[in-house]
Amino acid sequence: MPNYRLIVMTNPVEGREQEFNDWYSKQHLSDICKLDHFISAQRFKVAFPEGGPHKYCAIYNVEAPSAEAAMGSLMAGIPNMFISDAFDMASQSSVMVEELGPVVSG
Repeated sequence: MPNYRLIVMTNPVEGREQEFNDWYSKQHLSDICKLDHFISAQRFKVAFPEGGPHKYCAIYNVEAPSAEAAMGSLMAGIPNMFISDAFDMASQSSVMVEELGPVVSG
């Protein structure tokens, strides 16, 4: 089965960063990982470039027969989840990528 990564770039609503981080880390990641095909997730704070368009990133590991199947599971599950209004939905950006080969290390 193909492996994918869903990369989601996010921002909090101004003045609500702690609320956003608490919700995202303590609830949202695990809510997403309960969906079919979503295996694990991890959050990151953007380190470079500082002052860029996004402050945070989440990367979800996905195993699905297709990217469309994974996104279908996500779209079906989102309406049933609590989404904090501290999440600036208008500024979020996401992309799903498919693994092309193994991890390489030196």
